[in-house]
Amino acid sequence: MINFSHNERTIAAILADDLTDATTRAVNLLTPIWDNYFSSEPAEPLESEAVKETGETLSLVINLLNTARVDFELVTGQNTPEARKYLEYMHECAIFAEVSRLNDTALTVENLMEDGEARRKFAEARAAACSMTDAQETKNALAKLLDSTKGGAGK
Repeated sequence: MINFSHNERTIAAILADDLTDATTRAVNLLTPIWDNYFSSEPAEPLESEAVKETGETLSLVINLLNTARVDFELVTGQNTPEARKYLEYMHECAIFAEVSRLNDTALTVENLMEDGEARRKFAEARAAACSMTDAQETKNALAKLLDSTKGGAGK
């Protein structure tokens, strides 16, 4: 018998639930198509509307199963192209969230500035940072801008 920690069992249960849900949904979507068009001899011809609905259903099932597969790969630490793509996307999302937080903080600092000239320069620097096309550069510029203020609000 293999001994698993509570955390390992919890992760396995969550993964199993997600995979079971995805495969159950896939089966539920595919069963009517099979029953209506492929389980009897001769098969019923597909009308144009049924072809469209069948295509949409198959696309949804493919997406469900691919998502379940990538979820499994992520949880089990597999280094597949799809898992890497998802992790890169999540990293970008984290950067975008940090940029948003830094910009909100910079706006607050800007609005609290009493010196009009300093406020104008700060606003220009903030606008320049926000116009950058690289999110990491924007994040770095906003953090540097906030660190240049008293108290280092960018930390």
